[in-house]
Amino acid sequence: MQTLWSGGPVFSSDSDVFPLSTDSILLVDFARPGSRDRFLDLGCGSGILPLLLCWDRPGLRGTGLDISETACSLSRRNLADNRLSDRVEILQADLRALRTLVPSGSYDLTISNPPYFARGRGSEAAGRLGQARSARDFPPNGSARCTTVPIARQI
Repeated sequence: MQTLWSGGPVFSSDSDVFPLSTDSILLVDFARPGSRDRFLDLGCGSGILPLLLCWDRPGLRGTGLDISETACSLSRRNLADNRLSDRVEILQADLRALRTLVPSGSYDLTISNPPYFARGRGSEAAGRLGQARSARDFPPNGSARCTTVPIARQI
């Protein structure tokens, strides 16, 4: 367990879960949720995005979703270690089942920091990636934030 900054949250990692990266920190700063918003983190991994989003926003609530049991356990532990478990629910499920898990329009902000790999590396889930939600599923003033790899790095 490490303290992310003096007086800040504590964070644990696991070699079986994608590691903390600068992208996560930048995404949290970029997301800028409203103080009373509800967010959904797709592929929550270690729970770093919910942890950082909720750390200094007491009215913020959210849900993290990940297919990995190991990631969900780690995410729950990180939230509990920072006394945020009552504000973030972690669901272990396949992203492709999202429409059956949460009602349409339930969140003000959807975030994701998916792991990305060079072409031919890593693994791909069966089915179409990135098919989680369509625009009609977001509330009228909702938004989505996601880190991506520039196209040039993929070629």
